[in-house]
Amino acid sequence: MLDLFESLPLPATTLISAAVSITVVALISRVTPGLVTWMAALVVPFVVAYSLYWAPVWISHRPNVADYSAWEVIFVGLWGFAGVIGSLGFVLLLRSRRRVKRLQP
Repeated sequence: MLDLFESLPLPATTLISAAVSITVVALISRVTPGLVTWMAALVVPFVVAYSLYWAPVWISHRPNVADYSAWEVIFVGLWGFAGVIGSLGFVLLLRSRRRVKRLQP
């Protein structure tokens, strides 16, 4: 499974990271109030990106940690930024839906 994830192209892994981030933020938004949801939309994507990036090393104990360290800023930054954009979009959509629900009689 890890080999499959590592063999995927960068756009596919970026979409996977963003989808996981949006899902986690969606779950958090169902439990917590507004400000925490906004903070989660900013923080969770980078935690998810970091975890997805380092998972192959953690799980399979790969010896090439230096190679992973060299690319970490690019991948975690790109995946995290994509997740933040998606998560903020989700929170804005959720906020507008809640506002419309309150205005309906």
